Amino acid sequence: MKITVKLYADLRRYSKGEGTIILELSDESRVNGILKYFRIPETETKIIMVNGIRAKPNTSVHDGDRIAIFPPIAGG
Repeated sequence: MKITVKLYADLRRYSKGEGTIILELSDESRVNGILKYFRIPETETKIIMVNGIRAKPNTSVHDGDRIAIFPPIAGG
């Protein structure tokens, strides 16, 4: 299956600066498997979205899904 992963802000360093990546994964994949693929510690993620809906690391992903991963962001 193919999915699209978008890494935001500082998380791009885990993908050699690429913000959007298309991955081919096995049929039984989860968000935490994607985090492991990029070697992103769960503690460095604040918001995970699958197809625009907030998700948890153990959420299953399916062919064509769009995953967005955001780090904690400070500001005001």
